[in-house]
Amino acid sequence: MGERKGRRRKGDLPRRIRERLREYVLDYCGANQTKFARRIGVPRTTVTGWLSVARLHTPDAEQLAALAGQGNVNLNWLFLGTPPRLRGAPVHGGYVPALLRATIAAELAAEFGSSGAGTELSQAVLPEADELFDQVLNVYRSWAQVFVRTRALTHVGAAAVAADSKGSVASPPEPD
Repeated sequence: MGERKGRRRKGDLPRRIRERLREYVLDYCGANQTKFARRIGVPRTTVTGWLSVARLHTPDAEQLAALAGQGNVNLNWLFLGTPPRLRGAPVHGGYVPALLRATIAAELAAEFGSSGAGTELSQAVLPEADELFDQVLNVYRSWAQVFVRTRALTHVGAAAVAADSKGSVASPPEPD
């Protein structure tokens, strides 16, 4: 049987949100729905509805704000499954390169999306996640090396000047 005209087909997203919420309640509230409901400021029956297999009820915008604020749930994780689960938690492992690429791709899509080329542009110019991560890391490594050398030279120079003014250490030799 085909779908009725005008009726929207529910996607897989509500089921995935329910599964992630259930995982969160289990891990951070010991599967205690009442404790979770109190933490985020909604009735326990609302949480029961979110977690119910029988009905696909998902949080509305205000409830999502409560989940993020009082529950400390990372909404990217809730909707997309992108770690970390908690807002502000560090990301570990192989997710970092993928998140870096996704972030840059999203920025490019937002900046150039009005031209219709945002997603196509990011696919055309961005290397794969691991390669992009290595490139970015190498840039920061080179900056860190310059910083460390500059700092070391500054400290050596400052120490030599301070010691020389006290007369205890000679100044560095003049270059030839």
